[in-house]
Amino acid sequence: MPSWPSGVGQRTGSSSGASARSQLGGGAGSRQQPLPALARPLAGSAPLTAFGVSMVLVGACAIGATLDLLLVGTAAWCLIGLFLVGSAYAAVKVRRSDWYSAVVGPPLAFAVGLLLVATFSPHDMGSGLMGTVATMLELLALKARAVFFGTAVALCVILARRLPFRR
Repeated sequence: MPSWPSGVGQRTGSSSGASARSQLGGGAGSRQQPLPALARPLAGSAPLTAFGVSMVLVGACAIGATLDLLLVGTAAWCLIGLFLVGSAYAAVKVRRSDWYSAVVGPPLAFAVGLLLVATFSPHDMGSGLMGTVATMLELLALKARAVFFGTAVALCVILARRLPFRR
């Protein structure tokens, strides 16, 4: 049982003190139990699982690709910017046991974003499935630096988190 600071989990008021003690499960000599709502930590958020990392990355790339399509009609700054931010955020928030998903996921999520752009943007590589695939590969070749940089950022954050620093 964690030790709580004084006053946390204790009931106050001018009603009968004996009834408050009996509800918490003890008399004058017993230790008071914290309220159930205070049993969980209030600060921070839960770490991301591998599925959560993929949802963050694909969501960031899909939103960036949609914004790029609406603003300029091809892959530009929104996709790259949200991809980099999503990669860093996923690497910071991922569980230690799912670290691999924060390193493998960014290139795959970027490919999903480029597929969205290649599907809905006007392209000169032909029509149909082959034109979409050719446009996606062309965009991937043009935006390779962003893919490498986002993956490198995620890898550096993961490696920094795994080093045994003493506080």
